[in-house]
Amino acid sequence: MANIVLTQYIILTWLFSVFVYYLPKKILFIEAAFVFMVQAILLRNHYSILGLNLEYIQLPNKKDLFIAFILYRSFMLPIFFILLLNITLMTNKKIVKSAILTTGAVLLLLLEWMSHKAELVGYNNWNLLLQTCTNLLLVASTFISYQLIRRLMKRVIV
Repeated sequence: MANIVLTQYIILTWLFSVFVYYLPKKILFIEAAFVFMVQAILLRNHYSILGLNLEYIQLPNKKDLFIAFILYRSFMLPIFFILLLNITLMTNKKIVKSAILTTGAVLLLLLEWMSHKAELVGYNNWNLLLQTCTNLLLVASTFISYQLIRRLMKRVIV
């Protein structure tokens, strides 16, 4: 079972990476790298604090599942946030942007549910509202970090 889960997460990470690579880019590489770095740090701290310090999350004990968890936390989710940012910036209509962000939030919840069912993450008293708020904060931090690097680059260039 653990090998199948690891294979699924490798394939999902590869698919997200291919989508980011082949979609038309509205963000520069340096902006995407900064957003990736910020999201990776936030997600690593989020899972470490909730898992190790507060014991709200039980981390996997098997090697294959732990590797899949690291892949999920450190690569798949930050790449997903960059993909969501890029797709959102490609449109100009607010209704389309809100539909994209809603779909992204639902996909994040599905990824969390999938990681819970695959026993990558075991939640104590899992709450849908709390998870939704956490995901919305992570999406907001994606856009905030993008705006931050955008302003810093304008200052440097001008």
